[in-house]
Amino acid sequence: MVDEAKAFCPACGHAFVEEQKRSEPSVFESMEGTMQLGNTMYNQMLSDMGLNISAAPNKSVETVQPAVQPAVQPVVQPVQQVIQPAVQQVIRPAVEPAKRVVSNKTNWLVVGIVVAFSLLVLLIIAGLIGYVVYTKYS
Repeated sequence: MVDEAKAFCPACGHAFVEEQKRSEPSVFESMEGTMQLGNTMYNQMLSDMGLNISAAPNKSVETVQPAVQPAVQPVVQPVQQVIQPAVQQVIRPAVEPAKRVVSNKTNWLVVGIVVAFSLLVLLIIAGLIGYVVYTKYS
């Protein structure tokens, strides 16, 4: 027994309603890349989803169970995988560069020498400018 709203038998696919053919294609069908479903195909899709759009309110919907039950597959437990961090290899040069340790006193000494030399150069330049000015106006 099949519900009246169904156009096809869900078990064998037999059509209960004769599908009508159009004599001329519609504007929608004449467009490229479009597809249109007929009324019988639309009703079949709705009935396959268990939906009923017919006007009769008291129609029952029959659900059909599959004839063959699928075999129960054994449950496979996931295998635990232990992930370990990669070992880092330290690449050392064949000849290690000489390590230079500079103390804080050495830094101040270098800075003092540079400042003293700069002041000496400025003093010499100022002396030369003074000598040139003195000789020119005297």
